[in-house]
Amino acid sequence: ILWVGTPGVLGLGQLPLGSQEAGDRAETMLPLQVPGMAGIRVRSLATRDAHSLALDADGNVYSWGGGHGGRLGHGDEAEQLTPRLIAALTGTRVRAIATGTGHSAAVSEDGALFTWGGYMSGSCGLGYKPEGGFQPVPRQVDALEGSWVACVAAGSGFTIVSTDDGTVYSFGAGGAGQLGHGLPAATYVEPKRVDALEHVCVRAISAGNAHVLALADDGVVFSWGNAPSGRNSLLGRRSHSSDGLPQPVEGLEGERVRVIAAGNMHNCAVTESGALFTWGDHEWGKLGHGASDTWDLPWRRRNGNAGFTLLPTRVKALEGVNVVSVSAGCFHTLAVAEDGTLYGWGDDRNGCISSDGDASLAPRPQCTPRLISDLRVDCTGARRGSEGQAI
Repeated sequence: ILWVGTPGVLGLGQLPLGSQEAGDRAETMLPLQVPGMAGIRVRSLATRDAHSLALDADGNVYSWGGGHGGRLGHGDEAEQLTPRLIAALTGTRVRAIATGTGHSAAVSEDGALFTWGGYMSGSCGLGYKPEGGFQPVPRQVDALEGSWVACVAAGSGFTIVSTDDGTVYSFGAGGAGQLGHGLPAATYVEPKRVDALEHVCVRAISAGNAHVLALADDGVVFSWGNAPSGRNSLLGRRSHSSDGLPQPVEGLEGERVRVIAAGNMHNCAVTESGALFTWGDHEWGKLGHGASDTWDLPWRRRNGNAGFTLLPTRVKALEGVNVVSVSAGCFHTLAVAEDGTLYGWGDDRNGCISSDGDASLAPRPQCTPRLISDLRVDCTGARRGSEGQAI
């Protein structure tokens, strides 16, 4: 079940509810089943600004949305308003997917990494610039042959992976320190090991536009990136500076984290006890701390007209709820409880967190978690890891 994004995204078919006719590019304020996926059991979803991927229980991958730069993996740049099977991955059983701003990635059951799409600063990790400037169909990243890739995450022009032994590799654009190799940063067209995490066993990763979260096997969260913006509240540190190297997130001492989610400008972490913590930019109430979301919590600062929570802060409205999975969007957040109930908060323009079907209620911020009624989420697959496993 999917529902709304921004009008521009819907114009590119990220919400796959109709045919290729312009008249079908409409918004919907309520959750609707995707007709093109009827009868297919979806295992996970990955979405970005203008395209989406779906992974089914048989390891098949479907894509739809804007096709610019070959990000859909169909060999061309045509848009798709309904889900289409990626034929180039037929015969490869996929178990993990990721979407970057202009590229996509998939991990097979045997640990091979495949990438495709716009070749922004080496974001596909192939070591060369493909003819035409983009990789139109999935291609295996040869530089990681021999490594068993366990997790993959993608941001704006870069990709991060972790292997079965907890080693982290990165490639693509590194100007914000998002590759984890320090500052001044370089661009890498092939995977490079993140040496600063050499003695850390990473079990999950999540990427925003220009920053990364990594979850170690002992429940400690590391962060890095986002250097040029001056908004280093995303990193979960009292210091506003960034050296482009992974460091533990402060404010989670004594907590064992099991799920992480990096949004464009905010982050989420779920602990073993089911408590949800958020930090970063509070715009549109996406942190879930209420109408006083702006300045009254510890370690806040102003940046122009924006407000930030520097350190992870528990979402009090969900105390007593055992959260098992969370997803961080651009301006809103979704969380799933152990019993399958779904909560949403943040930007409710265009019904991003379901406005009970009444378009007249938007735009408005929803500053605390609200139960999305009449909808239950299958959370049997929720486990330690990054976003997208149960939502």
